Amino acid sequence: EGFLKLSDGEVIAAAQAAQAAAAARAAAAAAPAVPPPPSIYGADNVDVVPPADVDRRLPSWNPPTVVARTTEYRGLLEVVVDERGMVESAVLRKPVTPTYDPMLLDAAKHWKFQPATRGGVPVKYRKTFDIVLAPR
Repeated sequence: EGFLKLSDGEVIAAAQAAQAAAAARAAAAAAPAVPPPPSIYGADNVDVVPPADVDRRLPSWNPPTVVARTTEYRGLLEVVVDERGMVESAVLRKPVTPTYDPMLLDAAKHWKFQPATRGGVPVKYRKTFDIVLAPR
């Protein structure tokens, strides 16, 4: 009788474990697999070859006043270059001047690059540009 109780207990425990495993597999199969977000590399990643300029034209700067023509303006532009070499986003981390900033952002969105690579595979890359508008 003791042997029967022992074997019945093992059978019940094995059945419960199988049910729990099946439920876990079903939950995992039902939940959509969420891929990890792509990494954006930058100058700190020494194993990444940065993107190279293909077409990076700055808009022309036509100072609106005499004072503006004699002043130097500086800003910092950050772009994210995608795996195709296209600008995915452009943000002014330090604005240049209110009259130039919108033109610069619009131009930056159309820039083209050879994409950055890591191990020969194209990757996203965050790149910054110092923008200097100097008197002529």
